[in-house]
This record gives sequence, C-alpha cells and structure tokens, in this order.
Amino acid sequence: MAPVVPTPKVAAETYATKHPDPTPPPSRSRSLKSDHAWAKAIAGEMAIMVAGDLTYYKIFGPYSRWLDKWDEDAWKKRFDPKTFKFDANEHEINAGGHVIGGWAYFLVQELAFRSRDKAKKRELLDEVIHELRGFGFTFATSAFWELFVEEGAPSLNDQIVTPIAGYSGGKAIARFIGYLLDGEDLPHTFEAGVSVFDDGSASVHGHAEIIDGRRSSELRIDAAFDRGGLKSGNVFTKTHIAGAGFMTGGLRLWGGVSSAYDYTRVEARGVEPVDKFAVVEIINATGDAEYTRGRFRAHAQLDLGLLDFGMAQGLAWDEEKGVRDSSLKTKPTLEKFGYAFYGGNTIRPALTLGFGGLEISGRATYHTLDSIEGQSRSQAGIVDDTDLKDTALTLELGASYRYDHFKFSAGYKGRWRSGTAGTSSDTHSTSAFGLGFDYVF
Repeated sequence: MAPVVPTPKVAAETYATKHPDPTPPPSRSRSLKSDHAWAKAIAGEMAIMVAGDLTYYKIFGPYSRWLDKWDEDAWKKRFDPKTFKFDANEHEINAGGHVIGGWAYFLVQELAFRSRDKAKKRELLDEVIHELRGFGFTFATSAFWELFVEEGAPSLNDQIVTPIAGYSGGKAIARFIGYLLDGEDLPHTFEAGVSVFDDGSASVHGHAEIIDGRRSSELRIDAAFDRGGLKSGNVFTKTHIAGAGFMTGGLRLWGGVSSAYDYTRVEARGVEPVDKFAVVEIINATGDAEYTRGRFRAHAQLDLGLLDFGMAQGLAWDEEKGVRDSSLKTKPTLEKFGYAFYGGNTIRPALTLGFGGLEISGRATYHTLDSIEGQSRSQAGIVDDTDLKDTALTLELGASYRYDHFKFSAGYKGRWRSGTAGTSSDTHSTSAFGLGFDYVF
C-alpha cells in the first residue's frame, strides 16, 4: 500500500499544531497597543490638568470663586466666540508659563505613543498622522483648559501660543529624549558652555540640533548674568514639520515648512526699558543646504516666517493713550511696562564655514511686527490698538577652534529694537564681544 502523502494544507495544519505561534494575531496586538497608548495619553493630559488646576487656584483664589461662576449665563459666554479675547495677564505667564504647559501637553502624548511609533515603519502618511496627532493633543488640551478650567473668558493669545509653541519646543525635546534613549547614529550637535563679555557679563548656554531626514529639530538656551543678577536670556526652539530633501556626493539639500518659538528678555537697568519679546513663528518656509568635501564643510540655512504671532513690550506708545512713552524717567519695574499682541514676519539666515577644527559662523534674526491690540501700562486691561510698529534684529558672529570634545571661541553679539506709535518713537540696543568655552558631547 502506497504511503499517504499529506496535502500542503494538511501539512501546514499539522506543523501549526506541533509548533504553535506564541505571537498573538497582528491585528489584535496592534489594537491592544493602540488602545493602551491612547488611554495613557489621555490619562497623562488629565493628570496635568488636575495638577495645573490645583496650582492655579491655590495661587489665584479659593476654588469656590470659580464654581460660583458656573451658572447658565457663564456657560453660554464661555462658548460664545464674541467673548473670546486677548487677556490681561502678565507677559511672564503668557509667554512663559503657557509655553512650558504646551511642552508638557505635547511630551505626555509623545511618550505615551513612543513604543508603538518606534515599532512601526514610518511612511510619509504615518509622518503626517504623527504630526497631526501631536499637535491635536496639544491644541485640544489647551482648549479644554481655556474653556473649563481657566477663570474668565477663553484667551485668544493663550490658545495660539500654548499649542504652537508647545508643539515646536515639545517636538524638539521629544526628539532629543528619543535620540538619547535609542542611541541612533544621526547627524547631531550637542554642546554646552560659558562665555565672558566685555560689558562685565557672563553667560551659560547650550545648543542641541538633530538632523533626521524630514525630522530635524533645534534647541538653543542662553542666559547672561552680571552683578545685578540675570541680565538677559533667550530660548529658541525650531522643528521641521514636513519637507523633502536629497543627498548626492557631499551635498545635502532640504526644503519644507517649520515652526519655531523665539523668546528674548533683557532686564531693566536704571531708566532703560525692559526688553520682553516673544514670537511664535507659526509657519516658516525653511531651506537647508550642507556641503562637505574632505576637511571643508559649509552649512547654510534660511527661515522665512510667513505668519508670526508676537507678544512684546512696546518701546513706544502714543501719549494720547495715557500709557508709556519715551519720556518716562522713573525707574521701571518688570510689571509696569505694558506690551502688545502683534502679527508679523521673520527672516533668519545662518551660515557656517569650517575646515578641520576651525569654524566661522554668522546668524541673524529679524522680526517685524504690527500690533493687533495694546496692553495698558498698568496691565489692568486691554486698550485699543495703538498701532505699534516694532522691529528687532539680533546678530551673532563668531570664530571657534575645536580640539576633541573642547571648543574655544571668540565672537560678537548685538541686538537692536526700534518702535514707533503715534507721535512716539524709541530705540534700544545692546552689544558685546566675548570669549567662550564649550564642551561638545
């Protein structure tokens, strides 16, 4: 009798019985991971809401004050677009606190989805969905705060600043965390150091940048001190949202859109005005080119801010409005300078040339702003648009030599502000030469 030869189907079933696959069905595995990630993200956002809620009302008053406002009229006003307005909070809250909150909103969801995103092959559509999900969580959490937690009418400036600046900075921080945890071999810059300047100040600074195909991010922090304490500070974050590029030989080209946040603060000294300047660069057209040949390298960047939203202390105010003008002689305090909300544009070119350990670089940022609404000097409330025109130019030039992990540098940095309003005008400038030392990681 001839032996019975199992059909392919029977053979496969027999093998599957003897060698069961311990892996759950792919579709169910993906579903479980997805649901778990979404649950973690939502729980994390709610935890931030609770912590922020308790902190907010511990600082600003009893919780019962807020509950008393939840009658039918208050409910209707919260959802009436006519009640949405620019708020009268201090610049430190609007340009600082809400930005940090936005970073937290973004990082919570990014960490919740990290395992799933890491295991999934990233195609172009996946990139788009990933970006929309991150921004969507940040936007929705900010909107929830404004509608259900914040006392008073929802704030237009908070709903612009929190999600967009939160996305830009949060994305950059998340990519740095992922880089450090995963240990991927990507083109990057990590350096931190100190500088001393001829105006008697000293600064600590750090710069981090990662180039990862379409996902490039940058973070810069600088704080300068003198005998009076903090003299100036700057925080800059930028992340590429989408784009395309290619490499051929030693040339790398990239073009696309990015989002950035630029915050500068120069403290008051005597009768000098305090320079408080924050710009959310909502959409930038960005170009990036890098060429390497042997020991020579060149790197050029250009950002064109197509749509900006600014919050800045105005250098000039119309005297007819009864607020600050250039004739103010009393010593200012940080809370006594009014500021305005602006729309505007940005131009940011940068160029670096290097040969071996030697490098020369230049970077400029030019903001031009036109006020939407003005803030009264006492910050008691919003006043009519004072038609403030404000420009700011920052220039950094330097030369450096790197040996192993150590970098020695010399450079110049300057900043110029100019403002006009009605019959008033004012200017403010700072400049200094300095020597620096950095450690390159």
